[in-house]
Amino acid sequence: MNKNELIMIKIMNELVHIYLNHGCNNVNINLVFDENKGMVELQGAVKNIDESVLNKLKMSLNTPRRDDTEEYYWGLLGSDYSSQLNLLDAMVDEGQLNYDNGILTLKVIRRF
Repeated sequence: MNKNELIMIKIMNELVHIYLNHGCNNVNINLVFDENKGMVELQGAVKNIDESVLNKLKMSLNTPRRDDTEEYYWGLLGSDYSSQLNLLDAMVDEGQLNYDNGILTLKVIRRF
């Protein structure tokens, strides 16, 4: 497995953690790689998630990636020290969020 694949797996794990923290017990995951990017999309039923959490997540997933600190942050993803949103915004290039009728869909892209 190459470094980009390992990073995408850690990003996926952090996103699953977000779902589980908000009461979801069934998450569908689609993980796709091509030569230029990795994409992970998750969908699951999350009831009563606060609007402020959604706004913070949306903002975090669309904060410009920080290449200068990436080596440090990707090592923290998935650890007990990770602050999910703060680390994710350093690792992804773009994100989409949709919350409709109790279904939360997240899609993130990381360019290689």
